[in-house]
Amino acid sequence: MDEFGIYYQPELAGEQVRRVVRLMLVRLGWALLSIVAVIIAWRVWPEATSGWVWWYVGLTGGWALVLLAVDLFRWRFAVADARATAQGLAIGLNRDGVMINREWLPWEEVGSVRALPGRLQTSTRLIATSRDRRSFSVPLDFTDAMPASVDSAMRVLSAGRVWVDLSRLD
Repeated sequence: MDEFGIYYQPELAGEQVRRVVRLMLVRLGWALLSIVAVIIAWRVWPEATSGWVWWYVGLTGGWALVLLAVDLFRWRFAVADARATAQGLAIGLNRDGVMINREWLPWEEVGSVRALPGRLQTSTRLIATSRDRRSFSVPLDFTDAMPASVDSAMRVLSAGRVWVDLSRLD
């Protein structure tokens, strides 16, 4: 094995964007449905519900806005990952070095490579840092390789000089 290529799978990233949008719409729908049901109950039985109905509407609406804000961040992260996956080759490895997101690093210039869990349920990221502190990142969940196989390929092709720190994924 003298070369190893890891390619993006854009359909996985597109599905993640659709999943985040669906979740956001479902959450908003349930909040609105719940608020409408309580307001209807208030109109039908005003004396039984008047003490708590506006508290319920306010808390439910406030919580829905908080979840909407979180979902908007998740959506932005998912869209950014989907844009990155349109490039084709995510990671290219050979005996001379590694190419991450079209940036070439000879093995001697690689400072560290680590896999970090995603934030807000986004993709696991492979982050390579060069010795001059430049950083390159790949969303691993949208590629055709698992973190451990990337680690194995890096160890073999770099002759043991570079490996992926997987400790944060445990």
